[in-house]
Amino acid sequence: MTLVLARTRIEQLSFLILILLYAIFFSGKFVLRIGTIISTAVLAALGILFRSTIIEYVSRGQNANSLATLNDRTRVWQSAIEAIRDRPVLGYGYVVGAKNALRDHWIYTHWIPPHAHNEYLHAFVSGGILAAILALCIYGLALWTGFRTAYRGLYQVFFLFLMILFTVRSLGGPNLTYIYTRPGAIFLLTFIGLVGGAEKLSPRKLKKRSRPLSHSVPQEVGA
Repeated sequence: MTLVLARTRIEQLSFLILILLYAIFFSGKFVLRIGTIISTAVLAALGILFRSTIIEYVSRGQNANSLATLNDRTRVWQSAIEAIRDRPVLGYGYVVGAKNALRDHWIYTHWIPPHAHNEYLHAFVSGGILAAILALCIYGLALWTGFRTAYRGLYQVFFLFLMILFTVRSLGGPNLTYIYTRPGAIFLLTFIGLVGGAEKLSPRKLKKRSRPLSHSVPQEVGA
């Protein structure tokens, strides 16, 4: 209800994706899986019938041009790419440096973007190619670990869903490369819960450790 009233479109999209993922792949309930597939088909048909209302809701009262540019995000991305071309190796520095670089390449006057509205582009503008690779590795490692350990229980599924939420959100704005915020703190805790707990909960390694080692048992040596 909060997401609907706030009209946070990226978070709403993420929430719908998570509902579908849980119902179809992670719930383990056949009835829920079939019901979700049928409900999705019915809602898709209704969406075609009421597409004008849905477009009006998604555009949040603005025009189609604003919707096509994702509220000027595509223009910000273009400015970020132009800034990256000038300094692709080291970038411009974090927070103030990246903000000034975007301002220098921004050709519009109605507002100045505070960040690149994309985690990976903003990392590239801030710290160059190494920072962009690091951001990709952080998200890639967390998602890979989350999917690899999701079968172990609801806690792992919950952490995985949080990381999927952050990954979708990263396409429209930075979680950890802009300033240290509450979402950034939750992202850090989620990353630690996923990656830090993977080694501890590995059943293969626990089984391996439980086996007695032959060399640890003292052997009686004959004369």
